[in-house]
Amino acid sequence: MFTDPNKKGNKWEIEQFFETGRIEIELIINSCHESGIKISRKTALDFGCGVGRLSQAMVQYFETVHGVDISPSMLKLADKYNQHGSKCKYHLNDQDNLKLFPDNYFDFIYSKITLQHMEPQYSRRYIREFLRILAPQGLLIFQIPSQSTLEPAPHNKI
Repeated sequence: MFTDPNKKGNKWEIEQFFETGRIEIELIINSCHESGIKISRKTALDFGCGVGRLSQAMVQYFETVHGVDISPSMLKLADKYNQHGSKCKYHLNDQDNLKLFPDNYFDFIYSKITLQHMEPQYSRRYIREFLRILAPQGLLIFQIPSQSTLEPAPHNKI
């Protein structure tokens, strides 16, 4: 939705933009519930949070939400749009790891439209970090392309 070509050039209404995040997180939480997946509701991570579209929505389901991004300008906007005070915290991460968080810290980690924008060596490193900071019985959901967009796809030879 937020990659809608009709919305390019800052044509989003801010309430509508954040509503897409609320709908997305609600669908994920409901899908987990319907599938019998139990999620502890203490701490969540929105990796690649941008302006907080998803992390603001996660606050409805978790006691504390952390958003992480590499862009100071995005995080400045995330702080501006934060409607939940200290319940939703944003962090600048200028490293290729997540050492700002201890092991087994998050009950829920979500990353969408982030890992595919980095070299595979870095996305693999972040996935290892997700597993390190994910609590036992925690849930990790991330999006990654099935093939690298940085290299030509292999061709099947008959």
